[in-house]
Amino acid sequence: MRVRKNDWALAWIALMAVSVFGCGRGAWYEAYGIENERQLRSPESIPHLQRALEDGYCEAAEALGRMRAKASEAVPDLLDQIDRGECLLQAAKAVDAVSPDRPRALAAAVKALERVEVVSSSSLDSLSSIASLGSLKSKKSMLDSAYVDAFLKLFSGHGQAALPDLVKLVGHERWEVRYCAIRILAGIGNAKPNVIEALKRAEIDRNEDIRQVAKEAMRKLRFADLAKPGEKIVIAVFDVADPNGQFAKADLEQLTDYLSAQMAEIADFRVVPRDQVRSQLASQKRESFKAVFDERTQLQLGKALAARKSLATRLLKIDDKCVVTATLFDLKSETTEKAATVDTGCSMDSLTSAMKEVARKLSDKPL
Repeated sequence: MRVRKNDWALAWIALMAVSVFGCGRGAWYEAYGIENERQLRSPESIPHLQRALEDGYCEAAEALGRMRAKASEAVPDLLDQIDRGECLLQAAKAVDAVSPDRPRALAAAVKALERVEVVSSSSLDSLSSIASLGSLKSKKSMLDSAYVDAFLKLFSGHGQAALPDLVKLVGHERWEVRYCAIRILAGIGNAKPNVIEALKRAEIDRNEDIRQVAKEAMRKLRFADLAKPGEKIVIAVFDVADPNGQFAKADLEQLTDYLSAQMAEIADFRVVPRDQVRSQLASQKRESFKAVFDERTQLQLGKALAARKSLATRLLKIDDKCVVTATLFDLKSETTEKAATVDTGCSMDSLTSAMKEVARKLSDKPL
């Protein structure tokens, strides 16, 4: 039987796949004398994990981090990994977990952030996760929301001690570093004078992406001033929605203004000004305020406004009667906190009374 050229090609590909990926290969740590996951969690595995780390396995850094102080002897190896530009986030997180020396851990986080590089989306098409990058011993890191959020969590653990370093990084020569530092400062939400000054300089940066993220950071920090500890809870009241298009836009705006006032007066909230809500909507390029009533979108907008609560209200007309429904969201837990429904007439007098009743129901206070 003759073998076609295509058959030879397929056989060659299969042979190469076996040689590269192995046949029935076990877990990565087995190659370093660690027999199972129980051993992987034991301090006895530390020397083996140090060798794996030297070979570029980011999973080894993660395993060391899970041992916390028991793996403090591995700090020099983790720092070497950062110096080589490999497994930056994993190594920095591990140092933060295992080292009792907080300044040293912060310095490691700063050094890791300084080495952040960009991977284009096209080069990641065949990779399923950041862990995949580690197994390929890549020296680059994904500059995406999840990655920056992980650095934000890392720096937030150092409190105000991290601010001077982050402010310096806003002026770093590499745009990736400036970009990450600005987003982290916005996430920390501390509007100290040196932070504001650094962000103002970034607003005129030569890089358009830096200018944009700096403006967003400044906007977020201005909103954060509304939410100082010990003061009233800040709420974002979104426009009253008319899903069936049966009411005039001017009437809906008037009802939204009245509802906002009642939420401040009766329910004792601090209400984010409507122009700031609209500005945030515009910055996210929402084509219509109706887009707000997707729950996930509303949660994201509320958080961007530094609010602790958000209020979504709908107005429905059924024959000659109207129904107002309102949902109060807790943005920290991302859950519905309260809901209120009011049956009413459809005149403006009836609807304004209904908005007042909604505020009362949500506040648990009598009129």
